[in-house]
Amino acid sequence: AFAMAEAGAPPCAVQVSARHPHCGHPCTVPCATARKLQEVPRLTEEPVNEVVQGRGPVFPNDLPQGVPACRQRVTLMRSCGHVDTLPCGQARGTLSKCTKLVKVTSPLCGHEIPVPCPLKAAVEGWRPWHASVEQELAKNARLVAGATPVAGVSQPPQQVEPLLTSCKQQVTVSKPCGHTCRER
Repeated sequence: AFAMAEAGAPPCAVQVSARHPHCGHPCTVPCATARKLQEVPRLTEEPVNEVVQGRGPVFPNDLPQGVPACRQRVTLMRSCGHVDTLPCGQARGTLSKCTKLVKVTSPLCGHEIPVPCPLKAAVEGWRPWHASVEQELAKNARLVAGATPVAGVSQPPQQVEPLLTSCKQQVTVSKPCGHTCRER
């Protein structure tokens, strides 16, 4: 005891309940850390229930050591419009991409295909066919005789190509001789 008094008592490690200063949710921290948390400016008085991606305060890294990321589940309103439920500490300031699948019309075959939300614009932005061919593909799943890609169109973006070629449905291809066949 004499040695501890001489060296200074170690900080109290008893776990106590405190409020996270960034989000207002309860957290469990060592007693000594809870006292330090009282000195950190609170960004909110009411607990956060919803986080809007790309908006809201920037959370400073001025928390005392030992304060865990908040695990309270909150609603994350993504910039794309999708909604996720994540732990608060993960949702606040998140740069993670949306993982939802959305249905888009494949510019390659005209069928609806599922694509990850962040790749939707890349799929829809790749336009290999002239408008009349696109319309026939979308309406009748038919590639007309003599259809050629738009001049100068390159291959689809590398991350998009596997999505386009994964379509299992068939297209009716009209041959210049007048015959038709079904192809994938």
